[in-house]
Amino acid sequence: MKILPAILEKDYESVTKRLDLYSKVATNIQVDVCDGVFVPSLTWLPSEYDKLNGYIINIEMDMMVDDVEKYLDALYLSDVKRIIIHSNKMDIAKFMMLYEMIKSHNSFILVGICDDDIVKIQNAYGYYDYVQLMGIKNIGEQGQIFDESVLDKIKSLKSFLTEKNPQSPLFIQVDGGMKRDTIELCQVAGAESFVVGSVFKNINSEEELRNVYTELKTI
Repeated sequence: MKILPAILEKDYESVTKRLDLYSKVATNIQVDVCDGVFVPSLTWLPSEYDKLNGYIINIEMDMMVDDVEKYLDALYLSDVKRIIIHSNKMDIAKFMMLYEMIKSHNSFILVGICDDDIVKIQNAYGYYDYVQLMGIKNIGEQGQIFDESVLDKIKSLKSFLTEKNPQSPLFIQVDGGMKRDTIELCQVAGAESFVVGSVFKNINSEEELRNVYTELKTI
């Protein structure tokens, strides 16, 4: 099981401050990127001037943006290991093109698909390395209540991915509304990776962070 602390900040300094803290306890961290268009929220946006370099952790970028391609060059300059593409507003052909573009640049970067439509995810099989499902209704905001409808999506997708590759099915990640009890529900449904935002948001000490992170990891 993976627990990824999530970073949702409006400026580069705040992002790196959180990365510095979270990297003391976590090996996988998600940075949320919101452009104010795809979602109402506006966060720090990747650029060639503000690079996330020098980290030995796995940095995942959750790209809640209208034009993913616009930011790819900046992501390549940073130490990004995973990129999540929200395909809700694009057709499958566009998503496949973005997947191949990223892979042709660096085949070691994992590309995740995030969509509300399970059938669409199934139809895109072969063009993503893992799946992220949202555990909340309104993406781009922390502190929302858990949306239990994601549990049936996890079960359905888990069955599909296992059928496609019984020996090593692609993993399912859930983002939003994640705390101890909801992580347990999603884990039972078949998810293996969990993005946690609001639980960590107001923690500023390494000791407290380590205690909370360790508690979640023992579920």
